[in-house]
Amino acid sequence: MIKFIKAYKKYMNRKGMTLVELIVAIALTGMIVASCAILTNVFTNSYIAGSIQADALLLLDELEDGIDDAFSGATGCWVSTSNYVTPSVSGYHYSYIANNKVNLYSTVVGNVGLQDVISAAAYNGYTATWYVNVDNNSTDGASYFRYLHIYLYASKSGSRYFREFYVAMPNLSGQIQYLGTGTVVRLANPTAAMIDAGNRGYGTVRIEPAI
Repeated sequence: MIKFIKAYKKYMNRKGMTLVELIVAIALTGMIVASCAILTNVFTNSYIAGSIQADALLLLDELEDGIDDAFSGATGCWVSTSNYVTPSVSGYHYSYIANNKVNLYSTVVGNVGLQDVISAAAYNGYTATWYVNVDNNSTDGASYFRYLHIYLYASKSGSRYFREFYVAMPNLSGQIQYLGTGTVVRLANPTAAMIDAGNRGYGTVRIEPAI
């Protein structure tokens, strides 16, 4: 033990380091720095991904609420499989994807023009796309098509986030019709081509004014 202590003191009292010791020290320092860099990168990427996802989910929440507020009280509803139907008939609200946002175009007297379902600032750099389907309500005895079945997407920086929801329309005087022919339509689940068509979405909704 005494010999070990003397050897340790002698070692500590030396001046300078040997080349081997210097190389080992540099190698150990490099490994520590590299490990710290890797951990920092992992935590940074995780934070960024979590932040992007949180922003997207918040946008989808706002869009779902805005769409529900705009459509749920309608007394009449028509849908089209087209990306865009020109708002040409007076007294209605048309909704479709325009400028990568969910928009309403009103042809109601005194309320004409393009509006945002939610504020433009709420998109925060995201683009919105949707696909509109129609579902029936089998509990009312008549199996009327009273539900809008909406597939909603928010995209940014190569990432896409998805929300599927239903809009109940209990005040409809009849059932949801196909815009243009007047017949009931029920569409299949969306394909990627339908969703991405022109980066505009798939489907136009026309409702009798209730907003």
